[in-house]
Amino acid sequence: QCSYPVDGHLCWLHQQATNKPTRLHPLQSPPRTHPGEMMQLDDPHTDNDKNINPDLITDDDDNAATDDISEDENESPLVLALDDLESRIVASLNEFKSHPGRASNPRERNIHQELADILRPVVEASSHAGPSTARALAQTYPHVLGLEMCVDEIYTRVNSELVLPVVLESAQSDVVPAKRAASLAMFHTLYGEWQKGGSYLDGTTNNVSLSGPYGVGGASSSSSSAAAGGPQLLSSMETSRRSNLRSARKAELLRRWVQSAIPNLAPGTFTSSTLDAAAAGRGVLSASAALKPCLRYMAQRIGSADDAGALRLFLPVMRMIEGVLGRLFLERARNNSGMEVDSGEKEGDALRSSCIKFLEIVVLCFSNKALPGAGAGQTIGRAKKDASHVNDFSLEDLPPGHPIITRESLEEIGEYAYSTLRGLVVLGGQAKIDPNLLLAAAASSSGGADFMGGGSSPMSQIVAIIKPAALAFQTIESEAEKAGGAEPNTKNGFVLDRSSIE
Repeated sequence: QCSYPVDGHLCWLHQQATNKPTRLHPLQSPPRTHPGEMMQLDDPHTDNDKNINPDLITDDDDNAATDDISEDENESPLVLALDDLESRIVASLNEFKSHPGRASNPRERNIHQELADILRPVVEASSHAGPSTARALAQTYPHVLGLEMCVDEIYTRVNSELVLPVVLESAQSDVVPAKRAASLAMFHTLYGEWQKGGSYLDGTTNNVSLSGPYGVGGASSSSSSAAAGGPQLLSSMETSRRSNLRSARKAELLRRWVQSAIPNLAPGTFTSSTLDAAAAGRGVLSASAALKPCLRYMAQRIGSADDAGALRLFLPVMRMIEGVLGRLFLERARNNSGMEVDSGEKEGDALRSSCIKFLEIVVLCFSNKALPGAGAGQTIGRAKKDASHVNDFSLEDLPPGHPIITRESLEEIGEYAYSTLRGLVVLGGQAKIDPNLLLAAAASSSGGADFMGGGSSPMSQIVAIIKPAALAFQTIESEAEKAGGAEPNTKNGFVLDRSSIE
C-alpha cells in the first residue's frame, strides 16, 4: 500500500521485490491475491508455483525451431524437390478444379484459352521441370542419388500418381463441358511435350541412352559421368531397361488418353442436348488425334513380340472407334427408341462433321498405301507425304503374327468405312438404312456386348455399325449403274435422281 519511501528507505515489500525478483514464464499468469491479503513473492511453495512445469522455464526459447531446422537439413534433396514440384502442380490443379467454367474476361480470351493457361504450369512441371530436376539432382549429389532413381521417382510421383489420374478423372466426370474439353486437350499437349528433347519420350535421337530425361551420356550408377570426367557408355542391360521404361510410359499416356475420350462419346453424357453434343464433339476430336499414335504403338509392340501389351491398348481403341461411329450412324435409332433426346441442328451438324473427319482417318489407317490399280506415282506421292509424319500409320506398318490384331480384320473395317465415306460424300447422307439393323446395332452398342454374340472379335461391333451404311450406299450405286446412268469418262461416276432417294 505504500507509495513513497520513508526517510530514504523503501518498505519491506519493495526491498524483497528488489532483492529477489521472480521470473515468470511467458505462458504463466501472475498469481492473484484476495483483497487485503499480502502476496508473498519470495515464497517458493505457493500453489501457483507448484503448477509450473520446470522444463518450460528455460533461457533457450529457440529449441523447437532448431529441432525443425535440423530435421529439414537432414531430409533428402530428392524429397524436397518432389515436394516443390507437387506443390506447384497441386496449386494449378486446385485452381482448375475450382474454376466456374466461364471466362473471367471474354473480350481478351475465351474460356478454353483461360483454362489452358491455368494448366500450363502442370504441363511444364510434368514434361520438362521433372526431368531437368532429376538430372540436376544426380549431378549435384552423384554419390548419394543415382540418375535412374531420380528419374523413376519423379515420374512416378508427379505423373503416374498425380497429373495423369487427376486429368483423367476431370475429363471423364467433370460437370462443366469446357473443363472436360481442357482435360482432353491436355493429353494431346502432354503427348507432344513429352516427345521434345529432354523429356520422357524424347524423339530427337534414336539412341535411348543419350535421349530423354537421362541427358547426353548419362549413367545410372552413382559414379556417373561427372565423377569419371566424361560420358560413359551404358551396358546393354541398362539400355534395355530404359527402352522398356520409355515404352511403358508411352503406353500409360496413350491408354489414359483413350480412356478419357470414351465416356464423352457415350450418348446422354449430359441431360442438355447442347452440352451433350459439345462434350461428344470434343471427345471425337480427342479420338481423332489419338488414333494414329495408338496404332503406331501397337505395331511396335507386335514387332517386339509383346502381344499382350498391344492387346491392352487395342481393346480401348476399338471401343473408342465404336463410340465415334455410333454417334454418327446410331443417333436416329437411339432417338426413336427413347435412348436420347434429339439434339439441335447446329450441334448435330458440328458433331457429324467431326465424326466424318474421324471416319476419313479410319479409312487412311485401315488401308494400304498402294491402292489396287493405282499407279506408281500415286504410291510414291503418298509414301513421301507419310514420311514427314512420325505417327502416320497404314496396314503395311502392322507386323503379322498377332492372333487378334490382323491386317485382314482391320482391312475389312477400312473397306466398309471407305464405302460409307463415299456414300456420305456423294449422297450427302440421304440414304436410308434399314431401321432394324440400326436398332440391333444400337442395342448391342449400349449394352456393351458383342453384336455377333459370344465375343468372337472386338472388331465385329464396329463392322455391325458401319456395314449397314456401306451396303445402303452400294445398293443405290448399283441400281443407278444398272439403269445406265454411269458416265464412262468419270471414275465411279453415275447420275442419281435425288428426289427418289429417301
